[in-house]
Amino acid sequence: MLDRGRTAAARNPDRARPRRSAVCDAAEAAYHTASQSRHPGERVLADTLDTLTWIAEAAVVFAFRVADDGVGAVTMLRRAPGHENPELEWLLARLGQLEPIDPFSPQRAAACGATVMAAAGAGGGGLEAYARSLYGEHLRRRGYGAPAVLHLRRGGRIVAGVTLLRGCDDPPFAPATIRRLEQFHPLLEHALAAADDTAAAPAPVALAGALTAREAEIAALVGDGISNAGAAAALGLREATVKTHLTSIYAKLGVRSRTQLALVLSRTG
Repeated sequence: MLDRGRTAAARNPDRARPRRSAVCDAAEAAYHTASQSRHPGERVLADTLDTLTWIAEAAVVFAFRVADDGVGAVTMLRRAPGHENPELEWLLARLGQLEPIDPFSPQRAAACGATVMAAAGAGGGGLEAYARSLYGEHLRRRGYGAPAVLHLRRGGRIVAGVTLLRGCDDPPFAPATIRRLEQFHPLLEHALAAADDTAAAPAPVALAGALTAREAEIAALVGDGISNAGAAAALGLREATVKTHLTSIYAKLGVRSRTQLALVLSRTG
């Protein structure tokens, strides 16, 4: 088991007390807000960071969004219990500035079609090459070793990602761990889609009078996760009829997906 809270900063008493950190504070607040949300779509990304921290034994896991220029900005942060490193703020605040020397950046992942990048992986160039790199030196001076980065796409474009870090004296992410992250990657993209659907969901609406009795029945079934075929069987309808009703339901409620429909129904009780 790794000592995930132990870094160069943690071993030096003069550096162990963390400074106030605007980026870290905001990203951790976003994580805690999401993890306590009543709505599954808002909670799923925070739960995913918890899972990644556990399966990869990471000291730090942070999510980032990628702007149109290909540069990432931190949106959510989860630290392993007991992990404190005042240099983390420096690192997170400078993601954009480090992009030109970052071998795992979204732009480089887009160029090579990578989904998971790490020094020990096929696209990472090897741990020795990473250790000699300027980027590796920057992270090492801040108390961290080689990262593992998962890049997330929507519509074929990298729109977000998750970076995992260990302390610089901890063992690097092994190939077996990278393979587990690759297996987890599709679930993470699903979590991103669910979180995006939640963010784009419309405000609660009054359902009384908005839907017909039949539409309300179908909406309740679909909102509970029942398939179109299952709803059709339950109500004695053709599946094509259920699809027609769903089109009308989506238009009336201003939603675009089953996830958003479930969210609207949960908010209206």
